[in-house]
Amino acid sequence: MAFLSKLTARMLQPKIGAAALIAYAFGKHPGWDDHMADVGIAHPDILTFKQQFYVEALAGNINSGAWKHLPEPELIPMFDHQFAALNDDTAMIGAMWASSDGKGRTLFPMIGLIFSRGLSPMHVAHIAGPIVETFQASAHEQKIAGGVQTALDAAQQQLNAALPSIPLMTRAVPMMTGLQTAALIEPIDDARRRARIVYCLQRVLEQTRSQTQRQSQNGSFFEHVRLPQTVESPQTPASRSRVPMTALSWAALLLAQLGTPLPVLSVTYTGRPGNSWNDLIIGAIKTASIFPLRASNEKIPPCSEIPFELSDKFVKACDEFLSACRKAGDQPAPLLPSP
Repeated sequence: MAFLSKLTARMLQPKIGAAALIAYAFGKHPGWDDHMADVGIAHPDILTFKQQFYVEALAGNINSGAWKHLPEPELIPMFDHQFAALNDDTAMIGAMWASSDGKGRTLFPMIGLIFSRGLSPMHVAHIAGPIVETFQASAHEQKIAGGVQTALDAAQQQLNAALPSIPLMTRAVPMMTGLQTAALIEPIDDARRRARIVYCLQRVLEQTRSQTQRQSQNGSFFEHVRLPQTVESPQTPASRSRVPMTALSWAALLLAQLGTPLPVLSVTYTGRPGNSWNDLIIGAIKTASIFPLRASNEKIPPCSEIPFELSDKFVKACDEFLSACRKAGDQPAPLLPSP
């Protein structure tokens, strides 16, 4: 069986130049008695992400009891997240959900993702969202390891068929158009709450610029901000499959405003109807940087709900910024106003 799985993986592996589009899964599933054997093509960048995110950061919070010690109102009861990660010429679009191993242990989630290299992240996210959603549903239904492999192979075949139609990546830093930027912030129905979002993004940008100058040698810094989920509540399969695009858009907005390619992880919690949010982490994936992923908004409120003291002048400047974004249309968005 192992030989056939490896042979199938080689047959399914994309072969178009330097571009890559790979389906992958790891974590916990009832088909394995412990952490599952990884399923998919083991690209080095995927293995690095797994090591940093799952083996070190996720396990660090679980094994230390950091999440377990949160009181019930401040703890998200289970994993139910979708995410997008950007790093240089690679992107990952995926989901993380509550699962168990064959012995019934439930501390760790299962993770399914689509990795791309050298391809337009926005186009990848548009294709990847429904494929990840379908794979997650199939993994829930399967009880044996072979069934997970079959579901993953089906996802890879869809990706191989889509690969020739996806444009190559043309810039190191994503471009966010004016309309794309406005679409993220404008759904918030109050000018002062919109201004809080702009204020927090600007603060993260300032801290990132400062820390990259001081710690450029070790790359250990990170910044986190919790943003409201400003697109429709992700509860139907159709709307859930669009969540990665929104998560990716927040990451792209931050990098476009920064003007420098840095690792960004954007994670959307989708487990509460009508009450979801997006955790944006720029910099290193560490135990501390992903701690917010299981902390509810009672513990870490979205920045739009934090009562910062903002001047009327800045609130007006933020609305003027959004007007300028709409006027920019498909051209790059202007820079965020400063407080």
